[in-house]
Amino acid sequence: PPPPPRLPPNAAPPPPPAALACEELEQLLAVLNGLIYTEQHAASAVLSACGLAWLVEVLRPHRALPAELHVLAVHALLNLTCSRDKLLQEEARALGLVALLAKTLVRLSGEEVSLGQLDDTAAEGEAAAACYFLLLILLLNNAA
Repeated sequence: PPPPPRLPPNAAPPPPPAALACEELEQLLAVLNGLIYTEQHAASAVLSACGLAWLVEVLRPHRALPAELHVLAVHALLNLTCSRDKLLQEEARALGLVALLAKTLVRLSGEEVSLGQLDDTAAEGEAAAACYFLLLILLLNNAA
């Protein structure tokens, strides 16, 4: 194989593949959330493609993803679950979403991952509010 290209002496090295993947995932989650929010058929397509499980995976602690990705995933999950569809609520519960949201809130407000990674205090408040609202929807719709 040919040797890797050399960078000019003052050039910054390219971002690592993981950073590029996070940037791409952030863009994809933002677009997906917008589609779910504005188009009911897009939400149905996401759900039929096991999208709930994929979005839940973004919140899993072992993924160690940036706070911005957690927030985007929470917003997409919020827009998917606000329908209060019983089967969807049961699937969310079975995927462990309630416990993951509680852990996400602790992680985002603790020292492990700081909400300071987000742009400002308004973004921090919005992130926490989205987590709490999603928890409320799940708890109300999965009680008894």
